[in-house]
Amino acid sequence: MLKTNKFIYILAALFAVIVFIISSLWGGGAAVVHAATSTTTEFEKQSVMDDLKTATINGKPFDTLNYPYDSTGVIKHPEIMTVVEYCYSIRAAQRENYGVYIYFYNPQALNISTLSRANKITLGVKYGTDKDGNIKVDDYEKFDLQFCSKSDGDYRDLFYKFKIIDHKSTVDGKTISERVNSNARRYDISEIELLTVSNKNATAYGVGGTYTFTGYAKGYGADQTAESTLACERKDLETVTLDLAGITDGVDKRTYWRSNSASSLGKGHQNQINSVFFAIDNSVLEKYGYSLQRIKAEWWEYKTRPTVITSDKGLFDKLSPLVGQYIGKGKINDDVILYMGAHKVSTPAGHRYNYDWAFNMVPDSEFTHISEWLEELDLLFYTGGIEITDYNLSASTLQKYCEEYNTSYNDGHITFNEHDFSADLFTDSVDSGRTRGYNLREFDITNPDDYYNLKSYDSTHNWFQKFLDYGFGTINTSDEYLNVAPIEMITDEHIASNDISNVLKIHSEDINRFKNFYNDSVKADKSVFIFHYAFIDYYSAVIDSHRDSTALRQGTQFFDFDILTMTFNKDGDLTTLGCVSSPVDHWTGYTPAIRPTEPDWLKWVKLALGLIITLIVLYFLYPFIAPFFGFIAKGFVWVITTPFKAIGALFRRKKE
Repeated sequence: MLKTNKFIYILAALFAVIVFIISSLWGGGAAVVHAATSTTTEFEKQSVMDDLKTATINGKPFDTLNYPYDSTGVIKHPEIMTVVEYCYSIRAAQRENYGVYIYFYNPQALNISTLSRANKITLGVKYGTDKDGNIKVDDYEKFDLQFCSKSDGDYRDLFYKFKIIDHKSTVDGKTISERVNSNARRYDISEIELLTVSNKNATAYGVGGTYTFTGYAKGYGADQTAESTLACERKDLETVTLDLAGITDGVDKRTYWRSNSASSLGKGHQNQINSVFFAIDNSVLEKYGYSLQRIKAEWWEYKTRPTVITSDKGLFDKLSPLVGQYIGKGKINDDVILYMGAHKVSTPAGHRYNYDWAFNMVPDSEFTHISEWLEELDLLFYTGGIEITDYNLSASTLQKYCEEYNTSYNDGHITFNEHDFSADLFTDSVDSGRTRGYNLREFDITNPDDYYNLKSYDSTHNWFQKFLDYGFGTINTSDEYLNVAPIEMITDEHIASNDISNVLKIHSEDINRFKNFYNDSVKADKSVFIFHYAFIDYYSAVIDSHRDSTALRQGTQFFDFDILTMTFNKDGDLTTLGCVSSPVDHWTGYTPAIRPTEPDWLKWVKLALGLIITLIVLYFLYPFIAPFFGFIAKGFVWVITTPFKAIGALFRRKKE
């Protein structure tokens, strides 16, 4: 009997503790955990609706009436409802259950991918003080999100619960728990990025807020017997909102520029700059400075393997079965030999041909030497009959091809966030000085190393090399642009320029869109900036074995490009703001190679040489053809005079 009563008392006490915990789970401006009797795993499995039922948000008890569905997303915007700090302890050994959780309100009931690696949140990871001594965020970093639960039934997909996955920051080498002040744990959140099912890129939601937790849950403070003192205060956090894809305003702000001059890398190579442009409210610039000094951005960078494009349908049909097949350094089909840069060299054994590049040819021997092999053909396109010198492989066509390609995975997969490509489509490296795969970089206009020098062909090649590459053809080889700034504020003088494409390094087809965006932004009291984030090489040349119909082109593509922070300079006082910016892919199409044109003097020289050669031939052939000249002359006279003689005879008859 005594044992039974004791067991009942224990159950009752445990039940009372659980009721107390649940009833005091939320408090202050944000949800805060009062105490914890379960492990992190158990808390993560707890339903988001069970959590919210006892929550106090913005000083008021949670009520579903305040969070209706809104299919437009206009009346009610997606947002972070609240943040939970779970089991923070002043003792490092007691932080095994520590975690930070996000509760997200999804009024459009978007089908958010719960398992995507693209779901992330951006937090402040470095702090300083402003001129007034106030704490400010000096840097931000992205953290992965782990899905915990979402609402169902009458509130299906309306509320989501995520956990922030902690990691050691690249900024200070610390985790979140190591960075926060034990007496006031501050979490600065600039944005949350969530992926909707069937999309390739996540969408960023502006949820700028500073959440400061003080006190401790019961058992986690200095006095482990004290009741919970955990509380949270939320303040708005200023951010900069960007729309690089033009989802809200319809203006795609991605552009690129390709030089109309051969680059320092040689024949077939062109300089290329990838850029984005955007507008910032002048109220922000007035407050923090019109000098946008730094931009921190991330992206994934991959260079495609050589892309073969042909206007010869017969050749395309013969090459198509070979796509994705590993051929190596050999030949399997005599009908589809491709090579470039063939040079005949005399050797003791006889003539040998050197090839710069080849596909489906015999291996090196005493009669052939091949510098670079295309051992597998993975990117093949047909122009639809358009001349190869006029055909532009569009960015959308290239993107669709790569995203749908599933012919071969000889080199495995390239996967990041929600992207999954065959590695066969991309090279194992990118341009010299650049990083293949993930890039995180901050650009600073006060750092000379962040400026670009776009060298021309003439900077590394002499006149003789130019003659060997282009003969007497006229081609621009001297254009170069030195000290191109990574960040530039646009002015009326830029817009009025007759050469805005080269001045600002934007595509000629984007000029009107850019000008309209600038004018609309000025009317809305905003300033426009352009950000050149990548300087790369582009290659395009005809394939010698099918010179009139086939070309090889190659370039670099950028994925999930995202701007994380902007730092403004106002009279030497630097302020960093987090950016609300959805990641975008930046594909660029492949244009024809620059074609040499004949100079006028060469046309006259050719005409003169033709006349001279004709006269010389006639001189030596004259003795043989002279007897025929009399017959030819008589025949010519007869043809000319016969009609007139006939007309004269008619008049005479009429007169008679």
